[in-house]
Amino acid sequence: HIFSDLVKGTYTVTAELYSAPNAGGTLTGTVAKTLQLTSSASIRSSATAAATGIAVTPTDPQMVSGTSQQFSASFIGANGQLVFGDASLFSWSKTGSAVSVSNSGNVTADNAGTSVVSASANSFTGSSTVTVTPSTSGRKKWTILVFLNASNNLYPYSKLNMNQMESVATNPDVRIIVQWKQNQTLYPSSTFDGTRRYLVTHDTNTNQVSSQLLQDLGSGVDMGKPETLNSFINWAQDHYPADHTALILWNHGNGWQRSRLTPAVTRGISYDDEFKSAIDTWQLAQAIGDHQFDYIAFDACLMQMMEVAYEIKDKADYLVGSEELTPAPGFRYDKALQAIMADATISPFEATKGWVDCMVNEPSYEATNITQSVVDTSKLQAVATAASALADVLKADPAGRASLIQSVRSQAQRYDEGTLRLYYDLWDVANRLKAGDATLAASATAVQAAIESAVLYEKHNARSPNSHGIGIDFSPKTFINLAAYNNLRFATVTSWDEWLAVAP
Repeated sequence: HIFSDLVKGTYTVTAELYSAPNAGGTLTGTVAKTLQLTSSASIRSSATAAATGIAVTPTDPQMVSGTSQQFSASFIGANGQLVFGDASLFSWSKTGSAVSVSNSGNVTADNAGTSVVSASANSFTGSSTVTVTPSTSGRKKWTILVFLNASNNLYPYSKLNMNQMESVATNPDVRIIVQWKQNQTLYPSSTFDGTRRYLVTHDTNTNQVSSQLLQDLGSGVDMGKPETLNSFINWAQDHYPADHTALILWNHGNGWQRSRLTPAVTRGISYDDEFKSAIDTWQLAQAIGDHQFDYIAFDACLMQMMEVAYEIKDKADYLVGSEELTPAPGFRYDKALQAIMADATISPFEATKGWVDCMVNEPSYEATNITQSVVDTSKLQAVATAASALADVLKADPAGRASLIQSVRSQAQRYDEGTLRLYYDLWDVANRLKAGDATLAASATAVQAAIESAVLYEKHNARSPNSHGIGIDFSPKTFINLAAYNNLRFATVTSWDEWLAVAP
């Protein structure tokens, strides 16, 4: 078979031999070869030749510490052609400490030096000598991390967003590092299968992703585990240091909650359909670990609410996100990153504005409810304190305010109406509470003032007119899943959970 129009780069070519035409019958053998394509290449194979050895590819490569690459092994015949055989027989090993190698032949460059990577089977051994050089990435002005979990039905937009990043990646002082997962078993039209780490490089071809592949982590990576996000952050911070860092979490979002359904079928963020997993809101701090970001932005629905923000208020100076559902294509990365690419000395706060503007100003989103805001995390404690005081007044007489509460729920700015969530704009809720009950005026006004101080930049379109930048769960006691809610830091330090437990 002849493949044409391939771009230059590293490819692993795999061929399978079946006992009947058109992949029918049983699988009788496999050959694989990893090669660096610079112009043209040809691969010869045989279904009948006797195996006389093993070839490991790539052959004697150079790698940079912190990167990884998938190696391949195949039986070879006397004439050097690849011979079809049972790929499950190969066992991998290495010498020295320059690299580590997985059971599937994925090689990670750990330290400067030389290691020999070997594959063995049927008394044959083949090897490749790997030379590892230190990373020379150096310190930059900005490193932007994108945790891009496309192992779900949003996968078509992951390539679109990568192309948008590539189109604007023009400033050498700004690095974009992406961990990107897709799953071709569940979603066959995905562009690849497995999990990869990329350094985004400039390219304007929207038919392909041309960024530098740093690590191919292969299959079996669960992007719905907090440990996976933590591993990505640790690795990126070690190898791509910068004066300023940002984290973008790309996926579905469900606000704070898992689900009212039993068993829970939805969770906070980063849904990985391969493992039916996701990162719960109360796991986010664990996932981020000891790192402090200039800002964290959620390219996901419903995440800009007190229950989420309070959970990670100590992990970033600013939080960017939407109170509302977001369109499936998400952030316009090319527009969001224009300002920082034009001037890498931009302040973190000014850099956050691009994520708000790219959504509200996008013409294709005009028919969609759009909200985006930037929250100063240093002001969130004041919001929590004010909300707790409001909750104390509310819970003192829930029955007497039943009619008012139901009226507020029917009129206040609500997000994703008609679903198993009752998320509302907190400022608007406070405004309607004090308008209906003078005894709530002081505490409700204090909530509004705290929000106005915390929300530094907020925009919404006409479809979400009463949005002010921070949402909250305003459910009745028969609706809220308090067992899950009580896992939240917000529940442990405020009276809001006590209010929800008695709310009419």
